[in-house]
Amino acid sequence: MSHYNKKKTNPRFIYLIILILALLAAATIGVVAKYIQNNKEEFVSTATAFYFSSDLLKDDGATYELTPDTTKITFSLQNFEDEWRKSKSDIKYDVYMNDTKIVENGVLNESNPQKNVTIDVESGKTYTVRATATYPYAKELTATFTVRERDMNIYKKLEDFGHYVILTVYTKDFSGKITISFPENLIPDKSDEKFEGTNNLVDGKYEASTVAKPLQIDMYSSVTYRFLKVDPEQTYSNDQDTLDKFVIAIVD
Repeated sequence: MSHYNKKKTNPRFIYLIILILALLAAATIGVVAKYIQNNKEEFVSTATAFYFSSDLLKDDGATYELTPDTTKITFSLQNFEDEWRKSKSDIKYDVYMNDTKIVENGVLNESNPQKNVTIDVESGKTYTVRATATYPYAKELTATFTVRERDMNIYKKLEDFGHYVILTVYTKDFSGKITISFPENLIPDKSDEKFEGTNNLVDGKYEASTVAKPLQIDMYSSVTYRFLKVDPEQTYSNDQDTLDKFVIAIVD
């Protein structure tokens, strides 16, 4: 019967091997974790450093109504939000007006962090403007600009206060001299200098007449004329038929 010599394994050797493997695993995990953390921090830093903003165009859109005399609109594009939040990389962008590209491959960077864009506009029209960042990330800023139609009309309103009526004349985009004609049975309030030289008393009756002194009226302004009633029982409503009896004429 043959016998094999069996060597007993030293337990200390086994523990040493296990310890070495554990240390190698820990070192590997540490390197991988550090790599992931460093790259994560770099990614977060790169992502948060991207800013594409404007003074008038907004992420969720903006709406503006402009006066009829507006002929140009200027807005800025920039690669920052404020003095602390700035983009580190170059930003390429395009600008569209009503879906027509008006700026192609514009660039914002550290040496040119802000660019102005000017568009020509006309009264009575609406313009939709889009600025789209194309690199390194995609982002869109938009705004809608409406230039109001020029309103050269002159408006009037009549209020009845029992013993007297007040005619209010107001304008929007009109500016110039006007005269007012008024119906019979009304007495101009002579304490108002606008009625200077006006006299509609003829043979004991207050006839229809015209205010003698033309009045200069400016844009977006209003003036009032006060008339006393000959007959306090007569009412003057603000309907079109009554308003038509008060005639406004433009003096050239």
